[in-house]
Amino acid sequence: MVSLCSSKIIMLGKHMINLSSIRLTAPAVLPLWTTQVRCMSRVKRRHTVPPFWLPKATRVMYPEELTSENEAFVSEVIADQYSSPLKTDPWERGVWTPKSLRCGVIARKLGIYPLWTKDGTRHLTTLLQVSKEYFNMFSDAGILPKKKISKFIITPDAKLAPGTPLYASHFKPGHYVDVAGITIDRGFQGVMKRWGFHGMPASHGVTKSHRRGGNIGSGGEKARVLPGQKMPGHMGRERRILKALKIWRINTHYNVMWVQGPAVPGATGSYVFIYDTIIPTRRHTTENPPPFPTFFQDEQEIEEELYDEMLHVFSQPSISFAEK
Repeated sequence: MVSLCSSKIIMLGKHMINLSSIRLTAPAVLPLWTTQVRCMSRVKRRHTVPPFWLPKATRVMYPEELTSENEAFVSEVIADQYSSPLKTDPWERGVWTPKSLRCGVIARKLGIYPLWTKDGTRHLTTLLQVSKEYFNMFSDAGILPKKKISKFIITPDAKLAPGTPLYASHFKPGHYVDVAGITIDRGFQGVMKRWGFHGMPASHGVTKSHRRGGNIGSGGEKARVLPGQKMPGHMGRERRILKALKIWRINTHYNVMWVQGPAVPGATGSYVFIYDTIIPTRRHTTENPPPFPTFFQDEQEIEEELYDEMLHVFSQPSISFAEK
């Protein structure tokens, strides 16, 4: 028990308090932890801390220099421990309808590359390498853990058996897809870089206000700063979705696809999520349906290079001569 008796007098604002009249009888026990409550902003859209459920990387990034005998032994143990459900009877495959929603794929952004159509028009495209990710959790699928996982909304007729590999041939050249990803993190930026403000004049009376945002008040009866006012702050690391991007070319050997435009979100090497577009005028039709529920590349033969019909193929001659 703690008791406090003192004849001291303190001033708290305009009030005078005599400490001798205060007697504390609370137990002197300090809490072992405290609960912190944060008031999140209404317009905050990012989280700088990874979620608690995100698995941490445990594999080593350096070569372990295993011998051929050790590699054979590890492969044998993996084959015995992980039995894929694909070795059993396959699931019944549905039939595509205009209301069907297929599973998407996870891809890595490789860079930007130009392509030319047959009329000479130059198009900038983004190379996306589809990673061989799998559908469902690892233990149920009987496969080794993967580096990146995601989930997609599908219809019951587009379900895939656990462990089904997805390749770049999941799509076709000429189809349109939506690409979702996280933009590059730019950190804290001013209004000129973050929002494209032109700034103040360089001279003629401007003093230390060349890159400032200017007045942010509303005046009048509002007398406050409206929510969403363009001000300096954190730029980047936002989830962005580019819709209706055309697929120009697909390489089935390296699982690389060329999609329209250089503005795919994310830096080189980052992951993006690709799925069939939701734009009504760019969706699949009965005349040109997609592989459903996916293209089983292990069961069917396919060419290594697939091009859109409007794309110029440099391996083919562009000029033909005919004898008179």
